[in-house]
Amino acid sequence: MTSKPAVKQRKTYMPAMPGLWAAALMVVGGGVCISFSAIFVKASGVSAASALFYRCFFGGISLLLLGLFTRESYRASPKTYAVLGIVVLCFSLDLVFWHSSIFHVGPGMATILANFHVFFIALISFFIFKERLSCGLLVGLPIAFGGLWLILGVNPAQTGSNLMLGMGQGLFASWWYALYILVLRHSQKMGGRISPIASMTVISLGCAVFGLFACFASGSSLAIPTAFAGLMMLLYGLVGQALGGLLFTWGLPRLPASLGGPLMLVQPALAFTWDILFFDLPATLLTVLGAVITLGSIYLAVNGQMRLEKRQASVRQE
Repeated sequence: MTSKPAVKQRKTYMPAMPGLWAAALMVVGGGVCISFSAIFVKASGVSAASALFYRCFFGGISLLLLGLFTRESYRASPKTYAVLGIVVLCFSLDLVFWHSSIFHVGPGMATILANFHVFFIALISFFIFKERLSCGLLVGLPIAFGGLWLILGVNPAQTGSNLMLGMGQGLFASWWYALYILVLRHSQKMGGRISPIASMTVISLGCAVFGLFACFASGSSLAIPTAFAGLMMLLYGLVGQALGGLLFTWGLPRLPASLGGPLMLVQPALAFTWDILFFDLPATLLTVLGAVITLGSIYLAVNGQMRLEKRQASVRQE
Protein backbone atom coordinates (compact mmCIF):
# COMPACT_ATOMS: atom_id res chain seq x y z
CA MET A 1 0.00 0.00 0.00
CA THR A 2 1.53 3.28 -1.11
CA SER A 3 1.26 6.35 1.04
CA LYS A 4 -0.11 9.57 -0.37
CA PRO A 5 2.43 12.30 -1.11
CA ALA A 6 2.55 15.03 1.49
CA VAL A 7 0.71 18.20 0.54
CA LYS A 8 3.14 21.03 0.11
CA GLN A 9 2.27 23.93 2.39
CA ARG A 10 2.15 27.32 0.74
CA LYS A 11 4.69 29.68 2.23
CA THR A 12 3.51 33.10 3.28
CA TYR A 13 5.59 36.13 4.13
CA MET A 14 5.83 37.10 7.79
CA PRO A 15 8.46 39.53 9.07
CA ALA A 16 11.15 37.91 11.21
CA MET A 17 10.29 39.69 14.46
CA PRO A 18 9.44 37.00 17.00
CA GLY A 19 8.45 37.75 20.56
CA LEU A 20 5.56 39.21 22.50
CA TRP A 21 6.97 42.74 22.64
CA ALA A 22 7.53 42.88 18.89
CA ALA A 23 3.97 41.67 18.23
CA ALA A 24 2.57 44.21 20.71
CA LEU A 25 4.53 46.99 19.00
CA MET A 26 3.12 45.89 15.64
CA VAL A 27 -0.46 46.11 16.93
CA VAL A 28 0.15 49.48 18.59
CA GLY A 29 1.85 50.72 15.41
CA GLY A 30 -1.10 49.53 13.34
CA GLY A 31 -3.47 51.36 15.68
CA VAL A 32 -1.44 54.56 15.36
CA CYS A 33 -1.46 54.32 11.54
CA ILE A 34 -5.21 53.66 11.30
CA SER A 35 -6.00 56.36 13.89
CA PHE A 36 -5.05 58.98 11.26
CA SER A 37 -7.54 57.57 8.71
CA ALA A 38 -10.46 59.75 9.77
CA ILE A 39 -8.14 62.77 9.83
CA PHE A 40 -7.11 62.13 6.22
CA VAL A 41 -10.78 61.85 5.15
CA LYS A 42 -11.90 64.99 7.00
CA ALA A 43 -8.93 67.07 5.80
CA SER A 44 -9.29 66.01 2.15
CA GLY A 45 -12.89 67.17 1.77
CA VAL A 46 -13.70 64.47 -0.82
CA SER A 47 -17.01 62.57 -0.79
CA ALA A 48 -17.56 59.36 1.19
CA ALA A 49 -17.61 57.22 -1.96
CA SER A 50 -14.50 58.76 -3.53
CA ALA A 51 -12.63 58.43 -0.22
CA LEU A 52 -13.48 54.71 -0.32
CA PHE A 53 -12.13 54.45 -3.86
CA TYR A 54 -8.84 56.27 -3.22
CA ARG A 55 -8.13 54.53 0.10
CA CYS A 56 -8.57 51.08 -1.40
CA PHE A 57 -7.02 51.89 -4.78
CA PHE A 58 -3.77 53.31 -3.38
CA GLY A 59 -3.68 50.72 -0.61
CA GLY A 60 -4.46 47.86 -3.00
CA ILE A 61 -1.79 48.86 -5.51
CA SER A 62 0.86 49.11 -2.79
CA LEU A 63 -0.16 45.70 -1.43
CA LEU A 64 -0.08 44.23 -4.93
CA LEU A 65 3.50 45.46 -5.39
CA LEU A 66 4.42 43.99 -2.00
CA GLY A 67 2.79 40.71 -3.02
CA LEU A 68 4.83 40.59 -6.21
CA PHE A 69 8.01 41.19 -4.19
CA THR A 70 7.16 38.42 -1.71
CA ARG A 71 5.85 36.14 -4.50
CA GLU A 72 2.40 35.66 -3.02
CA SER A 73 0.08 33.18 -4.71
CA TYR A 74 -3.46 34.22 -5.64
CA ARG A 75 -4.63 30.76 -6.66
CA ALA A 76 -7.78 29.74 -4.79
CA SER A 77 -11.09 28.00 -5.36
CA PRO A 78 -14.14 29.90 -6.67
CA LYS A 79 -15.73 29.37 -3.25
CA THR A 80 -12.85 31.23 -1.57
CA TYR A 81 -13.24 34.19 -3.93
CA ALA A 82 -17.03 34.14 -3.46
CA VAL A 83 -16.55 34.49 0.30
CA LEU A 84 -13.99 37.26 -0.27
CA GLY A 85 -16.62 38.97 -2.43
CA ILE A 86 -18.93 39.08 0.61
CA VAL A 87 -16.01 40.47 2.63
CA VAL A 88 -15.56 43.22 0.02
CA LEU A 89 -19.26 44.13 0.19
CA CYS A 90 -19.27 44.35 4.00
CA PHE A 91 -16.04 46.35 4.22
CA SER A 92 -17.12 48.74 1.46
CA LEU A 93 -20.43 49.51 3.17
CA ASP A 94 -18.60 49.93 6.48
CA LEU A 95 -16.27 52.53 4.95
CA VAL A 96 -19.01 54.42 3.11
CA PHE A 97 -21.11 54.85 6.26
CA TRP A 98 -18.04 55.59 8.38
CA HIS A 99 -16.83 58.29 5.96
CA SER A 100 -20.31 59.87 6.00
CA SER A 101 -20.32 59.78 9.80
CA ILE A 102 -16.94 61.57 9.91
CA PHE A 103 -18.40 64.58 8.08
CA HIS A 104 -21.35 64.79 10.50
CA VAL A 105 -19.86 64.07 13.94
CA GLY A 106 -16.11 64.44 13.40
CA PRO A 107 -13.22 61.97 13.20
CA GLY A 108 -13.02 61.15 16.91
CA MET A 109 -16.63 60.29 17.61
CA ALA A 110 -17.09 58.51 14.26
CA THR A 111 -14.15 56.25 15.07
CA ILE A 112 -15.45 55.51 18.57
CA LEU A 113 -18.86 54.64 17.10
CA ALA A 114 -17.25 52.35 14.54
CA ASN A 115 -15.66 50.39 17.40
CA PHE A 116 -19.10 49.36 18.63
CA HIS A 117 -18.60 46.39 16.29
CA VAL A 118 -17.42 44.55 19.42
CA PHE A 119 -21.00 44.52 20.71
CA PHE A 120 -22.52 43.61 17.34
CA ILE A 121 -20.15 40.65 16.91
CA ALA A 122 -21.13 39.36 20.35
CA LEU A 123 -24.85 39.81 19.68
CA ILE A 124 -24.63 38.08 16.29
CA SER A 125 -22.69 35.23 17.90
CA PHE A 126 -25.37 34.97 20.60
CA PHE A 127 -28.45 34.96 18.35
CA ILE A 128 -27.06 33.04 15.36
CA PHE A 129 -24.24 30.86 16.70
CA LYS A 130 -25.83 30.41 20.17
CA GLU A 131 -22.67 31.53 21.95
CA ARG A 132 -22.85 32.86 25.50
CA LEU A 133 -22.49 36.52 26.43
CA SER A 134 -20.11 37.54 29.21
CA CYS A 135 -21.06 39.71 32.18
CA GLY A 136 -18.47 42.22 30.96
CA LEU A 137 -20.32 42.70 27.69
CA LEU A 138 -23.77 42.91 29.31
CA VAL A 139 -22.47 45.56 31.73
CA GLY A 140 -20.31 47.35 29.15
CA LEU A 141 -23.01 47.92 26.50
CA PRO A 142 -25.26 50.30 28.48
CA ILE A 143 -22.20 52.03 29.98
CA ALA A 144 -20.86 52.63 26.45
CA PHE A 145 -24.06 54.41 25.43
CA GLY A 146 -23.88 56.41 28.66
CA GLY A 147 -20.38 57.52 27.65
CA LEU A 148 -21.66 58.59 24.23
CA TRP A 149 -24.35 60.62 25.96
CA LEU A 150 -21.66 62.51 27.86
CA ILE A 151 -19.72 63.14 24.61
CA LEU A 152 -22.88 64.65 23.13
CA GLY A 153 -23.08 67.11 26.00
CA VAL A 154 -25.81 65.50 28.13
CA ASN A 155 -28.55 67.94 27.00
CA PRO A 156 -30.73 66.20 24.36
CA ALA A 157 -32.08 69.56 23.18
CA GLN A 158 -28.63 70.35 21.76
CA THR A 159 -28.51 67.24 19.56
CA GLY A 160 -29.46 68.34 16.06
CA SER A 161 -30.55 66.19 13.13
CA ASN A 162 -27.02 66.27 11.64
CA LEU A 163 -25.55 64.86 14.84
CA MET A 164 -28.15 62.11 15.14
CA LEU A 165 -27.68 61.21 11.46
CA GLY A 166 -23.92 60.95 11.98
CA MET A 167 -24.40 58.75 15.04
CA GLY A 168 -26.72 56.46 13.11
CA GLN A 169 -24.23 56.23 10.25
CA GLY A 170 -21.39 55.44 12.68
CA LEU A 171 -23.36 52.65 14.34
CA PHE A 172 -24.43 51.29 10.95
CA ALA A 173 -20.76 51.30 9.91
CA SER A 174 -19.91 49.27 13.02
CA TRP A 175 -22.63 46.76 12.09
CA TRP A 176 -21.09 46.20 8.64
CA TYR A 177 -17.61 46.05 10.16
CA ALA A 178 -18.80 43.31 12.53
CA LEU A 179 -20.07 41.30 9.55
CA TYR A 180 -16.78 41.99 7.74
CA ILE A 181 -14.75 40.55 10.63
CA LEU A 182 -16.97 37.47 10.99
CA VAL A 183 -16.89 36.63 7.28
CA LEU A 184 -13.15 37.38 7.03
CA ARG A 185 -12.46 34.99 9.92
CA HIS A 186 -14.45 32.33 8.10
CA SER A 187 -12.47 32.90 4.90
CA GLN A 188 -9.18 32.40 6.80
CA LYS A 189 -10.38 29.01 8.09
CA MET A 190 -11.35 27.66 4.67
CA GLY A 191 -9.26 25.10 2.86
CA GLY A 192 -7.17 26.49 0.01
CA ARG A 193 -7.22 29.99 1.42
CA ILE A 194 -4.75 32.59 0.20
CA SER A 195 -2.19 34.38 2.38
CA PRO A 196 -3.06 37.48 4.45
CA ILE A 197 -1.18 39.79 2.06
CA ALA A 198 -2.96 38.27 -0.95
CA SER A 199 -6.32 38.46 0.84
CA MET A 200 -5.83 42.10 1.77
CA THR A 201 -4.81 42.89 -1.81
CA VAL A 202 -7.92 41.24 -3.26
CA ILE A 203 -10.18 42.91 -0.67
CA SER A 204 -8.62 46.34 -1.21
CA LEU A 205 -8.88 46.27 -5.00
CA GLY A 206 -12.39 44.82 -4.78
CA CYS A 207 -13.44 47.67 -2.50
CA ALA A 208 -11.86 50.15 -4.94
CA VAL A 209 -14.11 48.78 -7.69
CA PHE A 210 -17.10 49.07 -5.35
CA GLY A 211 -16.11 52.68 -4.59
CA LEU A 212 -15.92 53.42 -8.31
CA PHE A 213 -19.48 52.17 -8.88
CA ALA A 214 -20.66 54.00 -5.74
CA CYS A 215 -19.29 57.27 -7.14
CA PHE A 216 -21.12 56.77 -10.41
CA ALA A 217 -24.35 55.75 -8.65
CA SER A 218 -24.32 58.72 -6.25
CA GLY A 219 -23.06 61.25 -8.77
CA SER A 220 -19.93 61.92 -6.70
CA SER A 221 -16.93 63.27 -8.55
CA LEU A 222 -13.63 61.39 -8.51
CA ALA A 223 -11.79 64.65 -9.13
CA ILE A 224 -9.34 65.53 -6.36
CA PRO A 225 -9.91 69.24 -5.61
CA THR A 226 -6.39 70.20 -4.50
CA ALA A 227 -2.87 68.80 -4.31
CA PHE A 228 -3.25 68.69 -0.52
CA ALA A 229 -6.41 66.57 -0.86
CA GLY A 230 -4.51 64.25 -3.19
CA LEU A 231 -1.71 63.89 -0.63
CA MET A 232 -4.29 63.09 2.08
CA MET A 233 -5.83 60.35 -0.06
CA LEU A 234 -2.42 58.91 -0.94
CA LEU A 235 -1.47 58.77 2.75
CA TYR A 236 -4.90 57.34 3.56
CA GLY A 237 -4.28 54.42 1.21
CA LEU A 238 -0.64 53.81 2.13
CA VAL A 239 -0.81 54.39 5.89
CA GLY A 240 -4.42 53.66 6.82
CA GLN A 241 -5.17 50.75 4.50
CA ALA A 242 -1.87 49.06 3.64
CA LEU A 243 0.60 49.66 6.47
CA GLY A 244 -1.89 49.74 9.34
CA GLY A 245 -3.71 46.66 8.07
CA LEU A 246 -0.48 44.71 7.60
CA LEU A 247 0.79 45.55 11.09
CA PHE A 248 -2.48 44.28 12.56
CA THR A 249 -2.34 41.17 10.37
CA TRP A 250 1.23 40.37 11.40
CA GLY A 251 0.95 41.30 15.08
CA LEU A 252 -2.45 40.02 16.25
CA PRO A 253 -1.87 36.28 15.57
CA ARG A 254 1.27 36.42 17.74
CA LEU A 255 -0.52 37.89 20.77
CA PRO A 256 -2.76 36.24 23.32
CA ALA A 257 -6.37 37.28 22.65
CA SER A 258 -6.59 38.94 26.08
CA LEU A 259 -3.85 41.40 25.01
CA GLY A 260 -4.54 41.93 21.31
CA GLY A 261 -8.12 43.22 21.66
CA PRO A 262 -7.39 45.89 24.30
CA LEU A 263 -4.28 47.08 22.42
CA MET A 264 -6.45 47.80 19.37
CA LEU A 265 -8.24 50.47 21.43
CA VAL A 266 -5.18 52.65 20.74
CA GLN A 267 -6.85 53.53 17.42
CA PRO A 268 -10.11 55.15 18.64
CA ALA A 269 -8.36 56.79 21.61
CA LEU A 270 -5.82 58.47 19.33
CA ALA A 271 -8.45 59.38 16.72
CA PHE A 272 -10.37 61.23 19.44
CA THR A 273 -7.14 62.98 20.49
CA TRP A 274 -6.34 64.02 16.89
CA ASP A 275 -9.89 65.42 16.54
CA ILE A 276 -9.24 67.66 19.55
CA LEU A 277 -5.80 68.76 18.31
CA PHE A 278 -6.49 69.22 14.58
CA PHE A 279 -10.20 70.08 14.33
CA ASP A 280 -10.81 71.91 17.61
CA LEU A 281 -13.25 69.38 19.05
CA PRO A 282 -14.49 70.95 22.33
CA ALA A 283 -12.49 69.12 24.99
CA THR A 284 -14.69 69.73 28.02
CA LEU A 285 -14.38 67.58 31.12
CA LEU A 286 -17.65 65.78 30.26
CA THR A 287 -16.54 65.13 26.67
CA VAL A 288 -13.23 63.59 27.73
CA LEU A 289 -14.91 61.65 30.53
CA GLY A 290 -17.47 60.32 28.05
CA ALA A 291 -14.72 59.15 25.68
CA VAL A 292 -12.84 57.44 28.52
CA ILE A 293 -16.03 55.73 29.76
CA THR A 294 -16.99 54.56 26.25
CA LEU A 295 -13.52 53.18 25.47
CA GLY A 296 -13.35 51.59 28.91
CA SER A 297 -16.69 49.86 28.40
CA ILE A 298 -15.51 48.52 25.02
CA TYR A 299 -12.42 47.16 26.77
CA LEU A 300 -14.66 45.63 29.46
CA ALA A 301 -16.73 43.90 26.78
CA VAL A 302 -13.69 42.64 24.84
CA ASN A 303 -11.95 41.37 27.96
CA GLY A 304 -15.12 39.71 29.25
CA GLN A 305 -15.80 37.85 26.01
CA MET A 306 -12.19 36.69 25.73
CA ARG A 307 -12.18 35.35 29.30
CA LEU A 308 -15.46 33.54 28.62
CA GLU A 309 -14.09 31.96 25.42
CA LYS A 310 -10.94 30.88 27.27
CA ARG A 311 -12.98 29.19 30.02
CA GLN A 312 -15.18 27.43 27.48
CA ALA A 313 -12.12 26.21 25.54
CA SER A 314 -10.57 24.77 28.71
CA VAL A 315 -13.83 22.97 29.56
CA ARG A 316 -13.98 21.41 26.08
CA GLN A 317 -10.41 20.10 26.46
CA GLU A 318 -11.15 18.35 29.75
